[in-house]
Amino acid sequence: KYNIMRVKKDSSVSDHGSILYAWDTAARKYFEHFDIQIKNYKIGLQKNFLNPLTSFKDVALYHQTFKMIDTLVQRQILGDISKQEVKDVNQSMGSRYCFTKSRAQPATMFAWDTKTLSAFWGFSAFYALYGKFVKRYSIVWLIMPFAPTWLYIFYNYMNQPQQDLENAYQFILTKRAATAEYQKNKAKVESVLNKFPTEKTELTNYLKSHDMTLYELEAEVYDKVARGALR
Repeated sequence: KYNIMRVKKDSSVSDHGSILYAWDTAARKYFEHFDIQIKNYKIGLQKNFLNPLTSFKDVALYHQTFKMIDTLVQRQILGDISKQEVKDVNQSMGSRYCFTKSRAQPATMFAWDTKTLSAFWGFSAFYALYGKFVKRYSIVWLIMPFAPTWLYIFYNYMNQPQQDLENAYQFILTKRAATAEYQKNKAKVESVLNKFPTEKTELTNYLKSHDMTLYELEAEVYDKVARGALR
């Protein structure tokens, strides 16, 4: 038995229109949902470590379980994710996987190996059409060749790449934190920029033309300074 940590559902963030308020509200709403899962994994590990029949096993054998706990902690911090955030992950990560949002679980993504799935689907479609329209087999041939594709989809679903998912959740966390920080300091930045209207206009035009945020520009400048490449 274990105690679940209780948190207040109402956010303490005063700006209800900010991303921080929406984030905090979602994290509070689903905190207990994830806390139960995290504690269940930890209790399972503890039982294995204390059980004479399994205590001798190398800790490295539980690597996937530890990764699962890490991912659950990330999801607990996120609370929930939006379709736009998943879209941003797919556009920015450059992974071999295509990430989709779960409809049933909060802050949950699935990673699909699109290249392998496309190959399976292509071969299945070829044999289905070949069997039905070239060999004149029964209409069942339009279905049977797709069995390997469905089996691989099930395999992919059951064997999710935890490291890639962890990277994707971390990407969302980092971007959210940057956005929340930007919103927090936006008024201060605006007040400073308003003192220099010409420079403000030039900066605004530069950010729009390069499709960048102020924080991305700051990171780029910092990187160039660190490399001694700023001119």
